[in-house]
Amino acid sequence: MKENVKFKFKFIAVLSFLLICQAGVFAKEYKSKTISKTLEAKPNINVLHKYGPLQIEASQDGKVHFEAVLTFEAKSESEANAVFEHFDISVGETGNEIVLETKFDVKNWNESFGTINIRFNDGSKVKNISKLKINMVVKIPKIEYLKLKNKYDKIKILNSIDHDLEVELYEGQLDTKNVNGKLTLALKYSKAEVGNFDQAQLDLYECTVSLGNGKKASINSKYSKWTVGSVLSLIVDAYEGTGEAGIIKGNLELKSKYYRFKAITFETANISMYEGCFTAEQGKSITGENKYGCINITDIGKMDLESCYETDVNVSKMGSLSIKDGKYSSFKIEKLNGGIKASTYEGSIKVGMVGEGFSGIDFESKYTNLEVVFPSSVKYRLEGELQYADLDYPKDRFDTRTYIEKNEKISVSGKITGATDSSPLIRLKSYEGNIDLK
Repeated sequence: MKENVKFKFKFIAVLSFLLICQAGVFAKEYKSKTISKTLEAKPNINVLHKYGPLQIEASQDGKVHFEAVLTFEAKSESEANAVFEHFDISVGETGNEIVLETKFDVKNWNESFGTINIRFNDGSKVKNISKLKINMVVKIPKIEYLKLKNKYDKIKILNSIDHDLEVELYEGQLDTKNVNGKLTLALKYSKAEVGNFDQAQLDLYECTVSLGNGKKASINSKYSKWTVGSVLSLIVDAYEGTGEAGIIKGNLELKSKYYRFKAITFETANISMYEGCFTAEQGKSITGENKYGCINITDIGKMDLESCYETDVNVSKMGSLSIKDGKYSSFKIEKLNGGIKASTYEGSIKVGMVGEGFSGIDFESKYTNLEVVFPSSVKYRLEGELQYADLDYPKDRFDTRTYIEKNEKISVSGKITGATDSSPLIRLKSYEGNIDLK
């Protein structure tokens, strides 16, 4: 027993010694190289960076300042020098433009468990370095246009800017304050937090983006999730994702597939959606088409759908509804203050109550059910031609009426008590459907 204990003790001691020796052999040292420069400002500035964070600050003296710091850990001076030799900041000045570009001519970069092996474009190699990063800080005065580009890391703008901003970012994070000029973003696999803006053009691929308030925004989005505050107008072309807007004071143009869009309010909207859902609290008018989706609006003045295929529409309060080509779709309206003009096939329209502003119904359908509830104060005229259909209406409230039923066909016309020749008209042309006027 004692011999086993001694053996274990010796084994642990030897193993510890070997680990200490190995650590000494492969110990890495912190290395750094700094490149900095001050330049006279020009109206346009491009900063093309990679391999680390990029930070933009305000310059207080009217000049452009930059500082790039390369840091890493290496086990030998020769490897450190090889890395240093391939690092530089290119400064280009032509006309009204300054171009700052991080030069680190890597051909292949392999990283495993924190260890980095690099092959440079000239064929030289470095092995077993770690924690390599290039931190870039640029101080910029008031200019006209700023373009920023980065990969695999952050872009951070510390101050609000009063000029145009363009950003290209791949697999990184963008943080910026207000942009009081035109904002152009091209982002992939990235996240972004943006303050208020004047005009914005976004091209997103698999991103998560949040924007503040602005005047105009145009968003091209794939596999992305984004939000924007209040805008004057919004254009969206989207594929598979979600979008959310605050108050749209003007027009909304939405074209999407496999998409969910939500807004607080809008003035006018034109939509073309395929397998998606549109949700809003309030709008003045909406036009367009929807397939395999849903439209949910609390209060809408006018809804005019060119095409509606296998779509569920739910509205709490509506002015008027027009459906030019509805198929396999359902419409539920809690209160209708205007009228309905619909051409439908195999669907349903249900109105919980019509208001005093009721203007009539023009209903032409096949295999579609219509149910409308009228208060006693609303007076209307009725004309109908139905085949293989069931008609239920308040016959006892009609002063004059003509009702003919023959060979599964029904012809009906009349006026409800108190109606005149100028009262709203309900015109029905139905084939195999249930019509219920309550």
